[in-house]
Amino acid sequence: MFLLSSDRRLGAYYTVELSLLMPIIFVTISLIAHFAFMLYGRALLSQDAYLLAYRGVILSEEDPGAYARERADEQFGSQYMGNRKPSVEDVTVDSSAKTVRVTLSTSAFHGWYRHGDVGYFGSWGSSASWEASYLDPKRRIRMTTRIVDIARMALEATNADSL
Repeated sequence: MFLLSSDRRLGAYYTVELSLLMPIIFVTISLIAHFAFMLYGRALLSQDAYLLAYRGVILSEEDPGAYARERADEQFGSQYMGNRKPSVEDVTVDSSAKTVRVTLSTSAFHGWYRHGDVGYFGSWGSSASWEASYLDPKRRIRMTTRIVDIARMALEATNADSL
């Protein structure tokens, strides 16, 4: 009975609307996933750049830059999903300030469209640069304690003079 009713034609509008809407939804979800992979890779890149600089300053007394270059592959591992494995672009060491700056770069492939000989292939590159310094905590604590002691002595001297 339902097949013979005149309401049967109204259901076709939903099919047409969904046939137009579903590709848009699919492309939107695909783009969101692709951007999420790119942002994930960028966050990991920043984290790894800082960790290499920090560990180079803390763990390597002789040459922190060499430490950062040698341990890069160990730090990267296989966590860069959707991105190429990063490369160490630059390692700058300032030995007087005990500072290391590490610059890394990676790229996310985005060759989605290809039809015959026409196609667009490329990648979105991203880079991160972080700097880490080593501040001798024992010296800083001693200096801070000494400043506090001098301030106490100055307060006691002014209080004793006022009496």
